[in-house]
Amino acid sequence: MFNKGKFREVFFSECNLSDVFFDSLKQDYPGFEFWFQTKSNNGAKALVYDEDGCIKAFLYLKVDECEPIKLKNRILPAAYRIKIGTLKLSNDIQGQRLGEGAIGIALWQWQKSVCDEIYITVFDKHNDLTALISRYGFVKVGDKADTNEAVYIKSKARLDKSNPYRMFPYINETKIGHSGILPIEEEYHDKMFSYSELANTDQETGETAAANGIDKVYVAFPRNGLAVQAGDPIFLYRKFAGQYKYFRSVVTSVCTIVDVVPVKYQGRILLSEAEYLNVIGNKSIFSQEELIYFYRYRQNVVVLDLLYNYFFGKGNNITNQTMVDNELWSGHPYEMILNADEFKRVLQLANVNFSMVVK
Repeated sequence: MFNKGKFREVFFSECNLSDVFFDSLKQDYPGFEFWFQTKSNNGAKALVYDEDGCIKAFLYLKVDECEPIKLKNRILPAAYRIKIGTLKLSNDIQGQRLGEGAIGIALWQWQKSVCDEIYITVFDKHNDLTALISRYGFVKVGDKADTNEAVYIKSKARLDKSNPYRMFPYINETKIGHSGILPIEEEYHDKMFSYSELANTDQETGETAAANGIDKVYVAFPRNGLAVQAGDPIFLYRKFAGQYKYFRSVVTSVCTIVDVVPVKYQGRILLSEAEYLNVIGNKSIFSQEELIYFYRYRQNVVVLDLLYNYFFGKGNNITNQTMVDNELWSGHPYEMILNADEFKRVLQLANVNFSMVVK
């Protein structure tokens, strides 16, 4: 089972096809009802985000496809690919970033697969979806011969390394020689990074735009500045507030820093309050009151824009003590830098295959 505030896997048969949520799919695809019923009869599953029993997002991934893709002007040869077969968002979730979250889930699934390519077909009228998938590295290769849908593909062999969004979910190998560690209080960690789960731990996840998206903003308060910079990978360190913190505070995930925005330094204001709040937008888990308090009363404030590349999962998180024992921890995390060998050792301790995360 998934916690609240996350997509959960359900059988097609658990979804009510007569729900108005599916009406636009029935209109766009005349055979949709028959296809859906076939999937239901075959025990197929989809990923669903719901609130109070109402579907807000629906994602179906076809993970075993190996067939040619017929375009108007050519045919792409058969190959094992993941197809984002259905991606539908409710009309009333504008601003909740569920589309971004769905694309993130699809790309994480692709990341763990042996398939080189993942693709999606989109009608031109769906401008928001087209913009979203383009931002995350899908490239249009043509139009389908039978439906006039555009075909967008992303390939592991042809990743665009010029931009961390188009690179997602992978981390650029040229950047791993200068990686950092970001300490986050357990409450904020769990609400922002809801898939970074711990074994034998109850975690409170969030139902906010910040929790739903894969592009996150965190507000940090480094006393002596940050050692990391835009483009660097950074490991998330969940700080446990109770006893035995060295054994219960853990490294859970790895992100890419998209941007570092200094707001205040030693009390000196670098951005106005309005500029600061605008930079954060709806990507932070902090309340408006908390954000304003930070701005007005903290001496050092830095906004970090992060891409949520990979989470280690239950049983694979690394305790502070393990980091110390492996000589991967020295000083305050804000001021720490790991070299390429140390970055690789952290992944090894988390039982992560290097090539699954880094390209």
